[in-house]
Amino acid sequence: MKRYYFFAFLALGILGCNKDSANKEICSIQNLTVTIGECSGDSTYALTIDFDVENAGNSSFDVFIRNNVFIGNYPLSSLPLTINDFRKSGRDEDFIKICINDNADCCAAAEFSPPACEVPTCSISNLVLTQGECTSDSTYSMTIDFDVQNTTNGSFDVFIRNNVAIGFFPISSLPVTIPDFPISGKDYDYVKVCINDNNNCCKAEEILSKNCE
Repeated sequence: MKRYYFFAFLALGILGCNKDSANKEICSIQNLTVTIGECSGDSTYALTIDFDVENAGNSSFDVFIRNNVFIGNYPLSSLPLTINDFRKSGRDEDFIKICINDNADCCAAAEFSPPACEVPTCSISNLVLTQGECTSDSTYSMTIDFDVQNTTNGSFDVFIRNNVAIGFFPISSLPVTIPDFPISGKDYDYVKVCINDNNNCCKAEEILSKNCE
Protein backbone atom coordinates (compact mmCIF):
# COMPACT_ATOMS: atom_id res chain seq x y z
CA MET A 1 0.00 0.00 0.00
CA LYS A 2 1.39 3.36 -1.03
CA ARG A 3 1.74 6.12 1.54
CA TYR A 4 1.59 9.81 0.72
CA TYR A 5 3.36 12.63 2.53
CA PHE A 6 2.62 16.29 1.86
CA PHE A 7 4.93 19.08 2.89
CA ALA A 8 4.63 22.85 2.50
CA PHE A 9 7.70 25.06 2.42
CA LEU A 10 8.49 28.75 2.06
CA ALA A 11 11.39 29.78 -0.16
CA LEU A 12 14.06 32.04 1.24
CA GLY A 13 13.03 35.62 0.86
CA ILE A 14 10.52 38.15 2.14
CA LEU A 15 7.17 36.68 3.10
CA GLY A 16 4.38 37.70 0.77
CA CYS A 17 6.69 38.84 -2.00
CA ASN A 18 8.10 36.92 -4.95
CA LYS A 19 10.84 39.46 -5.72
CA ASP A 20 14.04 40.41 -3.90
CA SER A 21 15.32 43.92 -3.13
CA ALA A 22 16.76 44.14 -6.65
CA ASN A 23 13.30 43.38 -8.07
CA LYS A 24 14.52 39.95 -9.20
CA GLU A 25 12.08 37.07 -9.28
CA ILE A 26 12.71 34.69 -6.35
CA CYS A 27 12.78 30.96 -6.99
CA SER A 28 10.59 28.90 -4.67
CA ILE A 29 9.66 25.24 -4.33
CA GLN A 30 6.18 24.51 -3.03
CA ASN A 31 3.88 21.53 -2.39
CA LEU A 32 6.64 18.96 -2.11
CA THR A 33 5.02 15.52 -2.11
CA VAL A 34 6.79 12.26 -1.24
CA THR A 35 5.04 8.99 -2.07
CA ILE A 36 6.35 5.70 -0.68
CA GLY A 37 6.12 2.79 -3.11
CA GLU A 38 6.97 -0.91 -2.99
CA CYS A 39 10.22 -2.36 -1.65
CA SER A 40 12.73 -3.23 -4.38
CA GLY A 41 15.11 -5.02 -2.00
CA ASP A 42 15.73 -5.51 1.69
CA SER A 43 17.13 -1.97 1.96
CA THR A 44 15.65 -0.12 -1.04
CA TYR A 45 12.21 1.02 -2.12
CA ALA A 46 10.47 3.11 -4.74
CA LEU A 47 10.09 6.80 -3.91
CA THR A 48 8.07 9.24 -6.01
CA ILE A 49 8.78 12.95 -5.71
CA ASP A 50 6.62 15.79 -6.98
CA PHE A 51 6.55 19.53 -6.34
CA ASP A 52 5.67 22.90 -7.81
CA VAL A 53 8.27 25.53 -8.54
CA GLU A 54 8.07 29.22 -9.33
CA ASN A 55 10.79 31.21 -11.08
CA ALA A 56 13.02 28.16 -11.40
CA GLY A 57 15.66 29.81 -13.56
CA ASN A 58 16.88 26.32 -14.50
CA SER A 59 15.37 23.31 -16.24
CA SER A 60 16.62 20.66 -13.78
CA PHE A 61 16.82 19.90 -10.07
CA ASP A 62 19.17 18.03 -7.74
CA VAL A 63 18.23 15.41 -5.16
CA PHE A 64 20.15 14.97 -1.91
CA ILE A 65 19.89 12.70 1.12
CA ARG A 66 21.31 13.31 4.60
CA ASN A 67 24.63 15.10 5.01
CA ASN A 68 24.05 16.77 1.65
CA VAL A 69 24.92 13.58 -0.24
CA PHE A 70 24.00 14.08 -3.90
CA ILE A 71 22.10 11.20 -5.54
CA GLY A 72 20.93 12.62 -8.87
CA ASN A 73 20.08 15.45 -11.25
CA TYR A 74 16.78 15.33 -13.14
CA PRO A 75 14.87 17.53 -15.57
CA LEU A 76 11.84 19.33 -14.17
CA SER A 77 9.89 17.84 -17.07
CA SER A 78 10.35 14.39 -15.47
CA LEU A 79 8.09 15.28 -12.52
CA PRO A 80 6.59 13.38 -10.87
CA LEU A 81 9.88 11.50 -10.56
CA THR A 82 10.13 7.91 -9.28
CA ILE A 83 13.44 6.67 -7.89
CA ASN A 84 13.03 2.88 -7.98
CA ASP A 85 15.91 2.01 -5.65
CA PHE A 86 15.90 4.71 -3.00
CA ARG A 87 18.15 3.43 -0.23
CA LYS A 88 17.02 3.31 3.38
CA SER A 89 19.14 5.38 5.76
CA GLY A 90 18.88 2.93 8.65
CA ARG A 91 17.19 5.58 10.80
CA ASP A 92 13.59 5.81 11.89
CA GLU A 93 13.11 8.64 9.40
CA ASP A 94 14.56 8.94 5.90
CA PHE A 95 15.39 12.36 4.48
CA ILE A 96 15.37 14.01 1.09
CA LYS A 97 16.21 17.49 -0.12
CA ILE A 98 15.34 19.02 -3.47
CA CYS A 99 17.21 22.00 -4.90
CA ILE A 100 16.86 23.68 -8.25
CA ASN A 101 20.13 23.05 -10.07
CA ASP A 102 22.77 25.73 -9.44
CA ASN A 103 20.55 27.45 -6.88
CA ALA A 104 21.32 26.46 -3.29
CA ASP A 105 18.80 29.06 -2.08
CA CYS A 106 15.87 27.35 -3.81
CA CYS A 107 15.38 24.13 -1.88
CA ALA A 108 12.82 22.11 0.04
CA ALA A 109 13.35 19.14 2.36
CA ALA A 110 11.29 16.42 3.98
CA GLU A 111 11.57 13.58 6.46
CA PHE A 112 9.35 10.52 6.20
CA SER A 113 9.00 6.99 7.58
CA PRO A 114 10.51 4.30 5.30
CA PRO A 115 8.68 1.02 4.65
CA ALA A 116 9.74 -2.18 6.38
CA CYS A 117 11.54 -3.99 3.56
CA GLU A 118 12.32 -7.64 4.12
CA VAL A 119 13.19 -10.04 1.33
CA PRO A 120 10.93 -13.13 1.57
CA THR A 121 12.83 -16.22 2.66
CA CYS A 122 13.46 -18.93 0.08
CA SER A 123 12.01 -22.28 1.13
CA ILE A 124 11.66 -25.78 -0.35
CA SER A 125 8.74 -28.00 0.62
CA ASN A 126 7.00 -31.19 -0.47
CA LEU A 127 10.20 -32.93 -1.56
CA VAL A 128 9.11 -36.21 -3.17
CA LEU A 129 11.55 -38.98 -4.15
CA THR A 130 10.24 -41.69 -6.47
CA GLN A 131 12.33 -44.77 -7.23
CA GLY A 132 12.29 -46.28 -10.69
CA GLU A 133 13.87 -49.35 -12.24
CA CYS A 134 17.41 -50.53 -11.62
CA THR A 135 19.82 -49.43 -14.36
CA SER A 136 22.76 -51.49 -13.07
CA ASP A 137 23.67 -53.50 -9.97
CA SER A 138 24.56 -50.22 -8.23
CA THR A 139 22.22 -47.62 -9.77
CA TYR A 140 18.54 -46.98 -10.36
CA SER A 141 16.41 -44.18 -11.74
CA MET A 142 15.25 -41.56 -9.23
CA THR A 143 12.59 -38.92 -9.89
CA ILE A 144 12.76 -35.79 -7.78
CA ASP A 145 10.01 -33.21 -7.37
CA PHE A 146 9.42 -30.36 -4.91
CA ASP A 147 7.81 -26.97 -4.41
CA VAL A 148 9.82 -23.79 -3.88
CA GLN A 149 8.78 -20.36 -2.69
CA ASN A 150 10.72 -17.12 -3.14
CA THR A 151 13.47 -18.82 -5.10
CA THR A 152 16.69 -16.86 -5.52
CA ASN A 153 17.82 -18.73 -8.63
CA GLY A 154 16.33 -20.50 -11.63
CA SER A 155 18.15 -23.76 -11.01
CA PHE A 156 18.89 -26.25 -8.23
CA ASP A 157 21.62 -28.70 -7.21
CA VAL A 158 21.23 -32.34 -6.12
CA PHE A 159 23.53 -33.89 -3.50
CA ILE A 160 23.92 -37.33 -1.94
CA ARG A 161 25.66 -38.13 1.35
CA ASN A 162 28.78 -36.18 2.38
CA ASN A 163 27.54 -33.26 0.26
CA VAL A 164 28.59 -34.93 -3.00
CA ALA A 165 26.98 -33.10 -5.94
CA ILE A 166 25.45 -35.34 -8.62
CA GLY A 167 23.42 -32.91 -10.72
CA PHE A 168 22.43 -29.36 -11.67
CA PHE A 169 18.99 -28.73 -13.17
CA PRO A 170 16.61 -25.87 -14.05
CA ILE A 171 13.63 -25.55 -11.71
CA SER A 172 11.40 -25.38 -14.78
CA SER A 173 12.34 -28.99 -15.60
CA LEU A 174 10.72 -30.43 -12.43
CA PRO A 175 9.99 -33.25 -11.90
CA VAL A 176 13.54 -34.34 -12.77
CA THR A 177 14.57 -37.98 -13.32
CA ILE A 178 18.16 -39.00 -12.62
CA PRO A 179 18.58 -42.20 -14.65
CA ASP A 180 21.60 -43.55 -12.75
CA PHE A 181 21.14 -42.58 -9.13
CA PRO A 182 23.90 -44.31 -7.12
CA ILE A 183 22.99 -46.82 -4.42
CA SER A 184 24.66 -45.76 -1.18
CA GLY A 185 25.16 -49.28 0.21
CA LYS A 186 23.29 -48.26 3.36
CA ASP A 187 19.75 -49.11 4.39
CA TYR A 188 18.61 -45.65 3.30
CA ASP A 189 19.75 -43.53 0.40
CA TYR A 190 19.98 -39.76 0.92
CA VAL A 191 19.03 -36.85 -1.31
CA LYS A 192 19.46 -33.14 -0.68
CA VAL A 193 18.29 -30.41 -3.04
CA CYS A 194 19.44 -26.80 -2.76
CA ILE A 195 18.58 -23.77 -4.81
CA ASN A 196 21.74 -22.97 -6.75
CA ASP A 197 24.09 -20.58 -4.92
CA ASN A 198 21.87 -20.57 -1.83
CA ASN A 199 22.98 -22.96 0.90
CA ASN A 200 20.23 -21.58 3.13
CA CYS A 201 17.49 -22.88 0.83
CA CYS A 202 17.75 -26.67 0.97
CA LYS A 203 15.66 -29.72 1.74
CA ALA A 204 16.83 -33.30 2.43
CA GLU A 205 15.10 -36.66 2.58
CA GLU A 206 16.07 -40.31 3.08
CA ILE A 207 14.48 -43.18 1.17
CA LEU A 208 14.76 -46.92 1.67
CA SER A 209 17.54 -48.09 -0.61
CA LYS A 210 16.71 -50.29 -3.61
CA ASN A 211 18.11 -53.80 -4.09
CA CYS A 212 19.52 -53.96 -7.61
CA GLU A 213 21.58 -57.17 -7.36
